[in-house]
Amino acid sequence: MSELYRRTPRPKRAGTPVLVRILLWMGLIFSPFVAFTVNGRVDDSNWTPAVLTALMCLAGLLLIRVRDALSYAEVPAAIRAEYEKGRLMRPLSTGSTDKAPIDFGPNGPQAPLAGATPKGVWFAPDALCGASWRRSRDMLDTNLKAGLAGGSKLPAHFLDWSELAEWQVCDGSDGPDYYRLVLCDGAHVDLKRPANPAEEPPLLDYVRTVGGRAVRLFCDVA
Repeated sequence: MSELYRRTPRPKRAGTPVLVRILLWMGLIFSPFVAFTVNGRVDDSNWTPAVLTALMCLAGLLLIRVRDALSYAEVPAAIRAEYEKGRLMRPLSTGSTDKAPIDFGPNGPQAPLAGATPKGVWFAPDALCGASWRRSRDMLDTNLKAGLAGGSKLPAHFLDWSELAEWQVCDGSDGPDYYRLVLCDGAHVDLKRPANPAEEPPLLDYVRTVGGRAVRLFCDVA
């Protein structure tokens, strides 16, 4: 039953080669050295070559930015919305609600750090890669209580499906890819996604059928 969890491809248009952008940025950054080369020595007696070089590079970057903006404006509004606000995959009323739980984690189902059950979502502290301040405080209190009680390891946390408003699929530019679980009270919890993309469609199907929650794609699931 797994659907294709991908956004609508944007129309392919001729873009500016990356090398051109790199050269323009390099020209802007190293424009003072142009002046030093023209002057024949390192001094500040004549900055005109540096200023002209920087202005030309800025003009080139501005033209590229305007060209990209005009090209993006030609993309249909519905497709632009998918990339700006995420593609919304609504809950499914079909399917059984007594399915077996699905475990997941960055190291595969053999070493799960989280899981979806008919009642909600559980996750170990090692599955976290972020949370809103309010939810972080609550989980920290739970961990502290477990430590004071002499627990050998930190307890897993649990979210009932009724607490979840939306399940978002995101990619981290500076860290691991993650699921953002948006809660009804406005807080959120970020969980590490499985390393194997093949594990994700069944999990997202489970969220939409058993959990009855919408999935919003801010990136494509391969």
